[in-house]
Amino acid sequence: MSDLPDYTKYIVQAPRDAISITLDYGSLTVQPMLTRPAILDGINVKTKIALVTDYLKQCCIKPPACTVAGPAGTMNSYEGGYMCRALIQKAGSGEQDLARDCLDHWVTLQKTNGSFSQSYYPGLNVSGTHDEVEDLQVDSGTAVLCWAMADYDNISPGGGTRYKTVVQKGMAFLKELQTHMINKWGVKLLSNMIKAGVYDDVALYADCSECLLAIKACLDTYGGALTDSNGSSVATLGNDLYEAIGQNAYAGDAGRYWFTGYPDGTQPLVTFTYKEKLVVCQALTSWAVYVWYHSGYCTKPDYTGPCEKALDCTLCLSHGKWGGFIYSPYYALKDETLFEYVTYTAMMVMAMDAVNSSKYANYITAGTNFLKWLHLGDGRCFDFVRPSGELDVGRVLVAGIQAKEEFGWLALNPALALLAGA
Repeated sequence: MSDLPDYTKYIVQAPRDAISITLDYGSLTVQPMLTRPAILDGINVKTKIALVTDYLKQCCIKPPACTVAGPAGTMNSYEGGYMCRALIQKAGSGEQDLARDCLDHWVTLQKTNGSFSQSYYPGLNVSGTHDEVEDLQVDSGTAVLCWAMADYDNISPGGGTRYKTVVQKGMAFLKELQTHMINKWGVKLLSNMIKAGVYDDVALYADCSECLLAIKACLDTYGGALTDSNGSSVATLGNDLYEAIGQNAYAGDAGRYWFTGYPDGTQPLVTFTYKEKLVVCQALTSWAVYVWYHSGYCTKPDYTGPCEKALDCTLCLSHGKWGGFIYSPYYALKDETLFEYVTYTAMMVMAMDAVNSSKYANYITAGTNFLKWLHLGDGRCFDFVRPSGELDVGRVLVAGIQAKEEFGWLALNPALALLAGA
């Protein structure tokens, strides 16, 4: 027996997707068959495909006109706003009318304080409306829906006002969130949410920045004299928010990034993987601060100095090998990966294009190509690419183990990619 080859030298550590199963008579490691496509197949590179809206229209809009996060998902105000914005911008045959129908359906769900809940069940209840998944109203969900409504009215011949009253109510909700932060901390940022009637004491800069972008879109459509439903100036709301971001969000030139939230390091009522230097925060904050200052509505000092610095730092720390962007800088910690995501890449492409399109031209091209690599011909987008080049969708975590059941093809991925021009 001593003459047998040493087979142990051929044993390698099981890939991270392998699942260990404990049985009565021992343990078994199951390695699923690799069926995921990849950007590279040998020496051949996957074809880049320009995005289309087919998947959004055929699978992510349910009767009567419900925008859902995925084919089996909930109606989310945030995703719904971006889906409608993508259809309006793409402007294919009947797509702007479809966006209008979806927005009309959302109007029926607006609360008395002007907000929309974060998510609803798409099936109609006995009253012919939708039950909330949770009593939760987030700043960015309402803001992005208002942004989409302003976009629709903006392309209407002669300047539309179909959604002006709804938008004014939404702006009043954002003002309500700002008032809470003034009373709590003396800063004019926005409380991130109201959960079961309780105001969040935390502001997230990415969300605040999306709200600022939405405020600008509303002013672009309805004019600089726009007021909310309580008669308060929407331009003043935007200026106060812009200045609060400019005075509090930047970590300084020693770090060259925008903080994640205020107070720094504090989780909001709905927690998440809180890190600093988040790509989505660097993208949205740089984008919003830059375009607000250069709009015709800004009456505050110039806070745009950090915009390129934060984008440059992100390109150095979080730009992946395939041209996309990871969640945050990688330090090999347990909760970190080098996965490059569609959503973060799309946000960075739009931010770089807004802040300095000539300086970032090569990175914008790389990001756009990345989005096209992760796209299928019917309009679906993979969620992320692994360092190996394998394409994948998001997965459910069950008891700390990655389950094989997938979320499906999320609507937000193609919506943001379309808005980024892929």
